[in-house]
Amino acid sequence: MVKVSIMVASKVICLDYFFTYAILGWMVESMYCSIFAKPKPHWINRGFLYGPYCPIYGFGALIVLGTMWPLRAYPMVVFGVSVVLTSALEYFTSWLLEKMFHTRWWDYSTYRFNLKGRICLRNSFFFGLLGLVVVYGVHPLIREGVMILPMHWVYLLVLIISIGFSIDLTLTTNTLIQRNHILAKVSVELSSINDRIKLDNQYHLDQFKVLLNSDPRYAQIRHKLKSFYAISNHRILSHIHAAFPLAKFNLNIGEQIKSSWDQIHRH
Repeated sequence: MVKVSIMVASKVICLDYFFTYAILGWMVESMYCSIFAKPKPHWINRGFLYGPYCPIYGFGALIVLGTMWPLRAYPMVVFGVSVVLTSALEYFTSWLLEKMFHTRWWDYSTYRFNLKGRICLRNSFFFGLLGLVVVYGVHPLIREGVMILPMHWVYLLVLIISIGFSIDLTLTTNTLIQRNHILAKVSVELSSINDRIKLDNQYHLDQFKVLLNSDPRYAQIRHKLKSFYAISNHRILSHIHAAFPLAKFNLNIGEQIKSSWDQIHRH
């Protein structure tokens, strides 16, 4: 019974560390992006999720601490391994999010020494420095603070944050999947209209305009595009677009829609 309690407590403390670093990472990245925002500094709620946390920093901190905490007597080893581990995590996260949502959330292609635009040497170096800051500066303080708190408070805090995090993750994921589904249908319908116009060569330009305004399929497309934010969660999508202004959304679907749209208007 004691062993079970110790195991449970250990997992809860790991979750506590995860959320703590996810929130700290969100704070640092949001402030950094806000200060250097263009055309002028303004607040950016940075992060894939709507809430004040960036899970990648939580995972990164746990990976670095789990690997490097026993080797904290060797700062250069901590730095080097932090660079490798955090870079691997960032690359995998970029790949996974792109596969799930057909979206490139960040792109370092314009940076020197990048790997497929997913990671770059400059950011990896900074992550290595962050690894040093976490291991030697931040974590000893956080660890001490967690140990001071009564365990039932830690349980309650982790439970509340976990519930909010789970709701946030579910809503955000559902919204993005719904958006991709809507845009996929729009792509198919635009392609269908484009094929019809190619076959009906007798239409002149003025007749084509009548077609675009009278064809029920085109009306459905216009309705879907206009009601897009109403169908999805407007606040979540607005947040994501503001947090990742340079993101390349729906890489394949976006290209298909643009291609069909351009072909239609060339007729």
